[in-house]
Amino acid sequence: MNDELYEYINKKKQSVVKQYDLLLERIQLSKNPKSAIALMCDEEFIIREPQYPISELLDLMSVFIDEYYKDNELFQDCTKELTDEYITYAKEKYSIQFSAPFRYSSEIIVRYHAEHVMHPSFPVHPEIWDTASKMREELIDFYRHKSMKGFLQINHLMFNTYYERRKGKRTNPFVFCKQCITTIYYMKTGLLDRLNENYNEYEAAKEKYENEKAVFDKEQEEAKKIKEKADEALKFFKEIGWNVRYKGILLEDGTMYL
Repeated sequence: MNDELYEYINKKKQSVVKQYDLLLERIQLSKNPKSAIALMCDEEFIIREPQYPISELLDLMSVFIDEYYKDNELFQDCTKELTDEYITYAKEKYSIQFSAPFRYSSEIIVRYHAEHVMHPSFPVHPEIWDTASKMREELIDFYRHKSMKGFLQINHLMFNTYYERRKGKRTNPFVFCKQCITTIYYMKTGLLDRLNENYNEYEAAKEKYENEKAVFDKEQEEAKKIKEKADEALKFFKEIGWNVRYKGILLEDGTMYL
């Protein structure tokens, strides 16, 4: 039984070696980088034995990629890194990673190295903050003039909030009286101070959001240009069945893969 198993494994190993050598021979005979790359990605020559080294093939493939893209600005002045699984061309702002087609699915990942990889979110719902801001102004005005109209306006803003309007609630007289008492309580326990504090925090958060959004929008404009260039440059790989994925780039449908 052991002899039969050994013989089977040895035959399997020899078939992979033969396949590997045949692939190398055919690639080396190919003078056209494009046809050589296509040959290396041919299903017939994909080596699926995980224990068999493919560093020589990857190194050879990177040479053909270098030659094919020698005049393409995306690949110029890039650092190149080879591992057992990938060939990666990288610059400060982006990288292009080719998977090893001899063992894995043929895939290219174009990654934009963004400072903000997610779209900044606004800290507070704008309509909620509008209500709070109006209430702050009404409180300041009320403490100056002490008018009943001002108080009723504050009470209205206190309880006719964004959330209450969404629920579609209506106020009856008894509830209105309770609301007025509650409003007086909050006014006596520092409502204006809390609103002033929230106002300062909100303004700081708003400024941070606007700055981050400006950086995000600027980066995504650059990322969009890189994607357009990558789409054009990698057209050949798409034609021979490679999958091109984009990460750190906001796509047309609004999604972004990290």
